[in-house]
Amino acid sequence: MRGIVIAVLLGACSGGGKGGGGGGPALTQDELTQGCVLFGACIGGDGINDCFTDVAPLLSANVWRCIIAAGSDCTASRACIGFAFEVVSVCTERCDGNTVVECDGNAEFRGDCSGPLGTGSTCFIDNFGRPACGVATCTAESHTCDGTVAQECDADAGLLGEIDCADRNLECANGVCTSPGGGAACTAGTATHCSGAAVESCSNSVAALYDCPTHITGSTCVAITTPFADAYCGFGTACVPDKGTETCTGNTINFCAAGVPGSVDCTSLGFTQCLNGRCVTL
Repeated sequence: MRGIVIAVLLGACSGGGKGGGGGGPALTQDELTQGCVLFGACIGGDGINDCFTDVAPLLSANVWRCIIAAGSDCTASRACIGFAFEVVSVCTERCDGNTVVECDGNAEFRGDCSGPLGTGSTCFIDNFGRPACGVATCTAESHTCDGTVAQECDADAGLLGEIDCADRNLECANGVCTSPGGGAACTAGTATHCSGAAVESCSNSVAALYDCPTHITGSTCVAITTPFADAYCGFGTACVPDKGTETCTGNTINFCAAGVPGSVDCTSLGFTQCLNGRCVTL
């Protein structure tokens, strides 16, 4: 797994070191909606709609509340997940202490391995010559639990990463973070689907459950059948949160809030306008 920024933008697994100790009370629908608007404005990813489907389960309720409290202060918002970026004259991918430094042209992205999206508190140069977070080097594929901590050896990269499942109010079963009831064997490649009110995915051939109402008040598992099979924690089926379909009407941003049409005046959150489907300050 690459560093923290790639984990954010591509929706990889999140977590941190041992001993996180719980992620706070369940989010409300209003909190998640505001959080996803702010995430799309300050942190990016694939937009607000994608935030509801792919990003929401990766961050604890406490981290979401940190993002909400930061509001339009994007520097503070990014700090909630342990990363920052700046434009530099020359960018070189590297470890800067235990900070992963990655580049996109002259944009330098810095991710703190001890942050909530780290997969271990130490920055290593992996077998591909890239900076990445982990806890140790390793050579053999493995998926294990150490209490609530899920540990995975990526033998190709040569790094042992770990996620404290307790940070997101989950437990560890057979090396994956899951709501109670997960941990059974599954067939690799099985599409994410609904198991009652929980989203069930197949991770490392182990079934991982994410019980929607436990983590997001009022939500349940919603199945998507097109353009491919998937499932997420939603509030309805009036719209489908397709990536990149957010629009602007003046300063108002329009989006699909986990199955329910939503809109927010960007100026009410401290931004100056809506531009290209996101709130910005120009």
